[in-house]
Amino acid sequence: MKKTLILVVFFIFVLHSVSAFTPTNASIAAELNITSAQACVDNLKALNISISRANDSLTSAEQQYSAQFALEKSGGYADYSLVTQYSEQTCNVRDVAIKATDELTIFMQTYNQAAGQLNLSSMDSTYNSIMEAYKQQRFEDTISLINQGYNVLSQTEAQQTQINLFYQSTTQNIGSFFIKSWKIIVIVLAVLIALSLLFWRSVKIWAIKRKLSELKLRKNSITGLIKKTQLDYFKSKKIGELEFNVKMETFKNLIRDIDRQVPLYSEQLAKMERAKKVYKQK
Repeated sequence: MKKTLILVVFFIFVLHSVSAFTPTNASIAAELNITSAQACVDNLKALNISISRANDSLTSAEQQYSAQFALEKSGGYADYSLVTQYSEQTCNVRDVAIKATDELTIFMQTYNQAAGQLNLSSMDSTYNSIMEAYKQQRFEDTISLINQGYNVLSQTEAQQTQINLFYQSTTQNIGSFFIKSWKIIVIVLAVLIALSLLFWRSVKIWAIKRKLSELKLRKNSITGLIKKTQLDYFKSKKIGELEFNVKMETFKNLIRDIDRQVPLYSEQLAKMERAKKVYKQK
């Protein structure tokens, strides 16, 4: 009888101890952070973007939460700061991944259009670096390399334009002139130098116009992506509000950057054209 009474008292004590545990506000907040981080990973899945980097941060957050929650239940002091840090890191990876994907899409449209008109083999190294960085989920590097890619693309266009103008300004008989006499060679070189000086402004003006055309093309591409994103959010409901806001902010920043560059190039173009007119009048 006494043993039975002791067992009853023991079970009552255990049940009371279990029912008396109440999660702290910190643990509840940490759990909500993990839920948000999981939603960020789900966003990437829906967009067919690689999730391993974001998922690593999410897994770290879940492991930290499990360890700290167990410590809290046992009466110890639980610190959920790393849970918050890894959860925020997960969503930060999501944001930069979406931005890198959108910018890569725009860059590829510009690159493919230029490839139809120019020989871009000289920028194969830059192109491969961009694709490799994105494949390895180095999204921050991808964005930086894309900006470098635009610079290399512009330089390639300018160089090939100069080469085309060079060949257009020479005759088909230059080869025979080189063979006949060194005097003729000297004359040809002098002519080429004069032609280079003559066409310098024309090449510069063409390059600026080309850059303005490129910026217009990029803006049109971004505008198309904005319309598609709006349809996916408002009409077909393919994306959520958070993803929609992130994408729209990315597009807004890209268009703002283009609108900043256009007046600068337009001003340069106006100056060059005025200088060209003055030179012709002389």
